[in-house]
Amino acid sequence: MLKVNAIYFDVEGTLISRIEYINYEDIIEIFLEYGVMITVNMWKAAYDYVTYIDYPRYGYKRMRSFMKRVLYRLNINYSDDLLNDLTRYYSKHLKYRLYEDVKPSIKALKKAGFSLGIVSDIPYFMFREYIWPIKRYFDVILTSYELGCDKSCPLAYRKAAQYLNTTADKILVVGDHPVVDVAVPIQAGMKAVLLARDNVPKFEVKPSAVIKSLYDLVNILD
Repeated sequence: MLKVNAIYFDVEGTLISRIEYINYEDIIEIFLEYGVMITVNMWKAAYDYVTYIDYPRYGYKRMRSFMKRVLYRLNINYSDDLLNDLTRYYSKHLKYRLYEDVKPSIKALKKAGFSLGIVSDIPYFMFREYIWPIKRYFDVILTSYELGCDKSCPLAYRKAAQYLNTTADKILVVGDHPVVDVAVPIQAGMKAVLLARDNVPKFEVKPSAVIKSLYDLVNILD
């Protein structure tokens, strides 16, 4: 049994799953319509730069401002029409849903007296509407903007501990990634549970437990 009084949850792959994906060929076609040539790798690199470097600094609150920064990182001339088309495309196709085990599990954990939080590298505006049914159960929702860096840095988790007014050793992190949701929080002094909904991924740092569903989480907590 794990003795903790607070739990942080990852978002994508843990609380929500993708139900629609971005087709990068569509992105390239949007650019070509405006006479701009970029590659898929260029787009991914610029998008990731904004996600992991710019967003923690500036905390964009809307898709349009996020897309505008991606275009800035591409260092190209663009029109407002191109920016608007990209914004509409991502707003339409970046879709998620709650996993079926999420709401009853979160509700049970809150009733049991645990402090609950979310920690994510995904900008809040991208997942806000999808966690709305469970938002009231969380004491804090943190992204890399509030933490000052992405989750690959132990400092992010050490800062997250301050928001729940407890010590790191009393915090459990639950997520599906063996590095940012397990190895890094353990390095920060926390406990970590690996959520493997399908196959168990390889890991170098052993998690406190491996579970297949959030229903299993209630059974391993003291």
